[in-house]
Amino acid sequence: MVTSFRNWWLTFRAANLPTAWSNVVLGAALSVDLWQAHDFQMLCWTALCITLIYLGGMAINDGGDVAFDRACGSNRPVARGTVGAKAALILGLAMLFTGWAAQLAVVVCCKDCWIDAGISVSALAVLVILYQLLHRRSATTALILMAGCRFCVPLLAATVLHDTVPVIVWWAAAAVACWTIGITATGRGERGGEQRLEIGGYWLSVASLGLFPIALTLQTPHWEAVGAGLLVLLAGWIPAVRRRCIMGRRSEAVCWAIAGLPVLDSAILLSAGHPEWAALCMVLAAITLGAQRYGRGS
Repeated sequence: MVTSFRNWWLTFRAANLPTAWSNVVLGAALSVDLWQAHDFQMLCWTALCITLIYLGGMAINDGGDVAFDRACGSNRPVARGTVGAKAALILGLAMLFTGWAAQLAVVVCCKDCWIDAGISVSALAVLVILYQLLHRRSATTALILMAGCRFCVPLLAATVLHDTVPVIVWWAAAAVACWTIGITATGRGERGGEQRLEIGGYWLSVASLGLFPIALTLQTPHWEAVGAGLLVLLAGWIPAVRRRCIMGRRSEAVCWAIAGLPVLDSAILLSAGHPEWAALCMVLAAITLGAQRYGRGS
């Protein structure tokens, strides 16, 4: 039973789930006061639906890529045959549909203005499917679609808790999308079979510089917080990712880049004057790194 659990853990990339929750916190905290009870309940529901969509998307990816992964000698459970490809596809699609339907049902029932939230969660679900269908055809397509998936998460959280998306959330979502391009580029060709892209560090840096326009959307920018965030990202986290790539430990570099998403979210929230939620995102980054020790989510 323990072996079976770990196989599904790896298939779902469950170690990376805290990064999705962090993106939800990011969009929500930049939109409303999360200490309000009703908003907090909606936040938790959205995080649950995002969890289902995320896990479903990962299972769909492994189930659909089984032939490619086997040809490249991947050690993922589906490629090894310890998890059935058909089971992964069916369960993944079921979880994706359930997450989408549950989120849509709640916003339709609980919000007078639900169109934006409905579009956001539907766009996320469609992008997950399109990624699986198209990501092997073009590296550029893979980067754009994966970035689009992450871009939708803060927007969804904002539209669920707020009828419109504040300008600061758009900037934050763009920074998350750029960081995701960096992750995807770093992981391209991680286990062979694909052309490697050496632009990952560039996009991680671009995402970090997104702190400047985010700060400028505020009436009183917190420049000291921006400086602290840039120091952590540009002098700490991104060099750690690059160093692992140079040393040939690309899989580990991908894991660190993924765990860097909550660090980016934390820097954004700190720059926007939300230190308590920034601290939560740092905790989620630490949880991600710890969970990857049980089974990497690269």
